Amino acid sequence: MVTKIALAVCYLLAAALHQIVRANQSANSTFTPWDTVREYAARFWPTMVTRFVLGTAIYALWWTQPTWTAAVLPFGELPLTYGTSIIYGWFSDSLLEKILSRFNVKLTD
Repeated sequence: MVTKIALAVCYLLAAALHQIVRANQSANSTFTPWDTVREYAARFWPTMVTRFVLGTAIYALWWTQPTWTAAVLPFGELPLTYGTSIIYGWFSDSLLEKILSRFNVKLTD
């Protein structure tokens, strides 16, 4: 039980950190009208929440059925470990964008 909770915490921290880094990069850009992460979040919170929820739903699928990755990955099953939870948490936005683009859906900020 502790391991499952720790895996979820690893995923959630990495996903949240990625959202913050992405917002910070956008706020520091000279091409955007917002200057802080708070302004970015106020403007794009629906997109941020949608990305987070959809990414977490995919992670929950992986958590409950870890063998499904064998069907979609060319190299077979990907075990659910601390490392893979952190990596997926960090890259879940990019992965989600690639999956949705196949269905011609865009979740852009």
